[in-house]
Amino acid sequence: MSKLRTPLFLVAALMAANVAQAGPFKVSGPAEVSFHGKAVGMKLVGTTKELACTDEGTRLVFDVKLDTLKTGIELRDKHMTEKYLETAKFPKATLTLDKAKLVLPASGAQKGKTTGILRMRGKSKEVPIDFEIRGNQGTYDVKATMKVNYRDFDIDVPSYMGVTVKPDLDVEVAFKAKDA
Repeated sequence: MSKLRTPLFLVAALMAANVAQAGPFKVSGPAEVSFHGKAVGMKLVGTTKELACTDEGTRLVFDVKLDTLKTGIELRDKHMTEKYLETAKFPKATLTLDKAKLVLPASGAQKGKTTGILRMRGKSKEVPIDFEIRGNQGTYDVKATMKVNYRDFDIDVPSYMGVTVKPDLDVEVAFKAKDA
């Protein structure tokens, strides 16, 4: 069930990168990407600490290795990565953000909304992102959230022993960054 939710979390993690309009930017500290899904009578959570960011000048590209997502149950993780995410063919989720749409606070906090292009399993979709950035002398704490529907990426509906995961997932991303 949580196998499908993992791709959504990756997307959220990638979207959390709404933090860089000012110059070169890089993830510099601990990161966590998580997804939260629901099924009848239960909640599913998956996480990874694997978030990479490439500053391409006019845009930020965030990558999450999908086979690093963990839900706390090894068999569920295996089904998620092999059957639903097909990580052998599609190893990562990528979120691309236009830096012109982002403003980094010199100090203090900034909340906002933006959009990014999420690419997963060979499909791309524009996704809305809510974010909060706290800046302090060129370092930033970034938190972002997004809603992702795994059907938008041709991921089969996860179902196991009569329990089916709802298609809408909440993805959360948190990381530290700094000016490069």
